[in-house]
Amino acid sequence: MYKEGIISVIVPCYNGEKHIKRFMNAVLKQTYKKLELVIINDGSTDKSEQLIKEYIPKLNNEGVSVKYVSQNNAGLGRAIQKALSMVEGEFFTWFGIDDWPAATYMQRAIEYLSEHLDVGVVRFDGYLVDENDLNNILGLFAENNHDKFNPYMFENAIDEKNFHFGYSVVRTKCFDNANGGRNIYVSKEGQNWQLLLPVFYYYKAGFIDEPLYYVIEHSDSVSRRATTYEKKLKQIKEYQNILLNTIDKLNIPEKNKYLNRVNLRYAHRFFAWAMGEYDFELAKQNYIYLKKYHDLSRQEIKRYKRRIASIEYWIYLKNKLVRN
Repeated sequence: MYKEGIISVIVPCYNGEKHIKRFMNAVLKQTYKKLELVIINDGSTDKSEQLIKEYIPKLNNEGVSVKYVSQNNAGLGRAIQKALSMVEGEFFTWFGIDDWPAATYMQRAIEYLSEHLDVGVVRFDGYLVDENDLNNILGLFAENNHDKFNPYMFENAIDEKNFHFGYSVVRTKCFDNANGGRNIYVSKEGQNWQLLLPVFYYYKAGFIDEPLYYVIEHSDSVSRRATTYEKKLKQIKEYQNILLNTIDKLNIPEKNKYLNRVNLRYAHRFFAWAMGEYDFELAKQNYIYLKKYHDLSRQEIKRYKRRIASIEYWIYLKNKLVRN
C-alpha cells in the first residue's frame, strides 16, 4: 500500500515563481533521495508552471519522482487535500514553496523514525529568516519551547502552549489510522492542526533538536494580512473552527471535554480582544459564556465591571447634557 522508504513531499504552489528555484535546489541537495514530490499548482498566474516543469527532469535524474497537478485556484486547504489523495510514500511531509528544507532534513527524519518505531511523527527545530536577507537568522522556532521533547503533544497543540508547528515528517500509515481517511477540514488559514492533531492523539511525537528547515518571515504573511478588526476577528474564529472541526472528527471518548476546552480558551481570547478593541457587545457575549462555565478570572471580572461602570457613567453624562 505504501512505497517503502519513500518520503512524499507535499508542495502547494500559488504564484511562487520567485521561490521555486530555491526550493527545488534544496530538494536536489537532499542527502536522502527516495522522495516523491507532490506539487499542486493552485491556479498560478505567473511563471510557476514553466519553472516547475523545467525542474522535473533534473529531479528525476536525481531519483526524485514527481507528481504534478495544475488546477484552478481553490485555496491552500484544497491544494493540500488534493495532494494527500496522491501520497504513496511510507512517510510524508509538506512545505510552502517559499520555505525550504536543510540538506539533511529527510535523512535525519528517516534515521529517527527507523530507530523509533513507536513514533508517528518527528518534529524539528527550524530557522526563521528575514525575507530581505536570507542570511539574517531572526530566531529559532523551538528556542523558548520548554516542552519540545514531550512525546504527547495533543494537549500542547490544542492549547497552543509550549508548542510550535514548524515542519514535520509523518508516518503515512499512522496518519491514515488516526484520521480515518484523508479528508481534512479545508481552510485558507493552514492545515497543520488538521494534519497533526489526530496523529498527536494516537501516537508519540519525536523531536530532533536541530534546525533543519528555513521559514521566511514575510511582511505580508497570512497572520499579518488581516489588517482590519473585522478581518482579524474572522481569522481568529477560523482558527477556532479548525480546532473544533478536527477534534469533532476524532472518534475519542474525551471529545466533548476537548471541544469545551477549545471553546473556553477562545472565549477568553475573544473577551480580551474585544475589550481592547472596545467591542463591548462581543466582550459581553464571551463574558456571559465564561460566567456560565465558572471560568472567569478575577482580573477579567474587574476589567469587565470597570468597563460597565465607565459606559454607564458616559450614558449618564450624555442624558444629563440632553436634559439641559
